[in-house]
Amino acid sequence: MNRESSQNNKKSQLKDQPTTAGSKRHWSMKNMLIRIVLIIAGLSVYMVIHNIDKQREMKMKDLQKRFEEVTIDVKSKIQAQPEGQARPLEDYYYPFWDLQLEQYKLWKKKFITPEMYTSWMDLRQQEWMQNDTVAGKTYQEAWEETKKHLSDDEFSRFMEDVFKGNRKVYADGPQ
Repeated sequence: MNRESSQNNKKSQLKDQPTTAGSKRHWSMKNMLIRIVLIIAGLSVYMVIHNIDKQREMKMKDLQKRFEEVTIDVKSKIQAQPEGQARPLEDYYYPFWDLQLEQYKLWKKKFITPEMYTSWMDLRQQEWMQNDTVAGKTYQEAWEETKKHLSDDEFSRFMEDVFKGNRKVYADGPQ
């Protein structure tokens, strides 16, 4: 009787539980779908981050190339022209400050790292202090005329702070 009671007890316990094969299949299918969704989500996040990094890298290369074109190529051509024929504002300073404005906007969108932008603004402050001349137009004279061309008061105020040596406006990233 003891043996029979033990068998009935086991049958009773099995009866109360859902079938093992069915529940395993159900759980495995659900678990598999969750895993697939998580893998796809993880890959998507990775691809977005990777894509943003690539875009940032490409944009930085483009900005560097354009900066070199303006500050080296264009500046050299202007300075090689006979006096009176050079147009420093239109040919050099306007493109230079248009590029600076573009960099500023990208920095505000956090597309340019604070470290990189800080080094650039430190250079702008040094250039302001040196006040070199390009084709008869000093850096400071050209800025006064160029900021009217840019017609962006926020950027102009920002650059005025940079010229004054106020690193707080850029060193910690955009506010």
